[in-house]
Amino acid sequence: MPALLEIDRKKSQDLAQALKELEESQEARARTDKLAAVGQLAASVGHELRNPLAAVRNAATYVKRRLTDPKFANQPVAGDPKIAQFLDLMFRELDVSAKIIADLLDFARERKPALSPCPLRQLVDEAIEVIPKSSVHIANQVPEDLPIPNIDKDQFRQIVVNLVQNAMEAAAARRTAR
Repeated sequence: MPALLEIDRKKSQDLAQALKELEESQEARARTDKLAAVGQLAASVGHELRNPLAAVRNAATYVKRRLTDPKFANQPVAGDPKIAQFLDLMFRELDVSAKIIADLLDFARERKPALSPCPLRQLVDEAIEVIPKSSVHIANQVPEDLPIPNIDKDQFRQIVVNLVQNAMEAAAARRTAR
């Protein structure tokens, strides 16, 4: 009987050790998976920031030209509606850029989506507006009367920008390949 108790005790210790090693292995795997995800996220941040920063650059280029080009010297800036439009776009896109960076920094906390009603047509218009212009025509065909979903506006907008940008790049590459 003492021999059986000793065997049971040894098996229990071995089982406890195996369980501990399994838990440590699972924790190491979770850390590795998270690092891989962070690596993928970091790799895509350049792509994510390129769109809003390109929109800011284009808007700033217009504003700078409008303010410094001698051919506009006799035209008041206050009368140019594009100035206000482009300044609004720059601030909005800088906010988007800051949000992308904040999301990257908050990644470890796995932010829950901030759901709120958001009209999709307007959101698609905003996404199209920030994408650098090219020879590819973009048409927003989202119906005005579409039901308004509860979505995370920032996340959804970024998805739309990425999809449209990728589609434009693919269409332009396809035209070039012909």
